[in-house]
Amino acid sequence: MEPSRTETLLAETLALLGGRAVLGARPRSSLQLDSLCRRGLPFAAYERVLGRMQAPAKERSGADRQRGLAKTTRHRRQTQGRLTPQESETLVRLARVLATASYVLGSEEEARRFLYTPHPKLRNSPPADLIDTELGAATVENILWRAFYGIPA
Repeated sequence: MEPSRTETLLAETLALLGGRAVLGARPRSSLQLDSLCRRGLPFAAYERVLGRMQAPAKERSGADRQRGLAKTTRHRRQTQGRLTPQESETLVRLARVLATASYVLGSEEEARRFLYTPHPKLRNSPPADLIDTELGAATVENILWRAFYGIPA
C-alpha cells in the first residue's frame, strides 16, 4: 500500500529537519514530532532547514535574511545545542511548507522559486515572507493545494 499524502509530507518534513541522525528519534506521526518540538529541536535541524530554504541569489530579500534567528540568539542556541519549543515549531513550519511546495511543484528548486517570487494572491509579497506565522503558512499551503488540484486561486 502506498503512503498517504500526509505520510509522504511528514516524511519529507522530517528529512528536511535531518531525520533520525539529527533529531535523535524517528517520529512516525505529527503528534510524535510535536513532542520533540516541545522539548526543543537540535540546533543542527535549524542549520539544515535554513540551508535548504535559501532563496536563489537574485531573489533574496530582507525578509529572507531575517528568517533565521538573530545573531546573538543563534550563537546562544548553537552553544546550548537546542532551540526553544517556539523556535522549533517555527522551524517545523518552514520545513513543512518547503516539503509541501516541493511535492506540489515537483522539485525543491521550483519550490524555492515559488517561495521567493511575489505572488498576486499575497498582495505581491513572496510566500516566504508569510510563513513565519501559522496563518500565513496556511494561506501559502492553500495556494499550493489549489494549484495542485487545478482550482483557480
